[in-house]
Amino acid sequence: MDRKTAFVICSKYTGDKMLFDNIKKIQEFHSESTIILVDSDSDNKEYLEEVSELGVIVEDVQNKKYEAGAWVYAFEKYESEFDTFAFLQDTMVLKKPLDLLQTVERQVLTFDGESKTYGWCNDSRNWAKGVGEPLWDDKNIILYNTFIIASALMREVLDSEEFSKWPPPENKKGSKGWERVWNHLFKENKIKEVPLKGAIEKKFLRRN
Repeated sequence: MDRKTAFVICSKYTGDKMLFDNIKKIQEFHSESTIILVDSDSDNKEYLEEVSELGVIVEDVQNKKYEAGAWVYAFEKYESEFDTFAFLQDTMVLKKPLDLLQTVERQVLTFDGESKTYGWCNDSRNWAKGVGEPLWDDKNIILYNTFIIASALMREVLDSEEFSKWPPPENKKGSKGWERVWNHLFKENKIKEVPLKGAIEKKFLRRN
């Protein structure tokens, strides 16, 4: 049986069907969970009615802060209702049920196989320098800003002094930067990262 879990999807909808594949698989593998969709200021909002008819909670909040903005908004609003939060981009599709009980331990579940060691790409490096924060040597990242975490641990992260140093992203560079920031925040708060090998598939779209 699932812990009381919220799957939070950040969506900048462009008419593709992957979002609905994502929702379908969550409902198939985790039927007792709740799905919350935070719209990231999509140009066409007509899809929200179809999403709502699937039993998804829709937050049409004109989010302009990419994944980090969506995650923080949904968590702050629904924190008291759920034990676990699964934060997914709209183009992430589950391939099998997730072992959500792993979040009982002091660890965060992250996307796919081995640790990702991309380091600072030019976009993320320039963004970090632009906000005036120092770079660190750790090359691991939280790929696609996708992770699953216990509510109590997410609260620790958001209340940490380190979290307060980093502004939310305002563009794709900032979104890439936050792949590095989440990893840094988890390490600073002594939260172990556990990869979900082959459990989630990333579908690719070209968009800003």
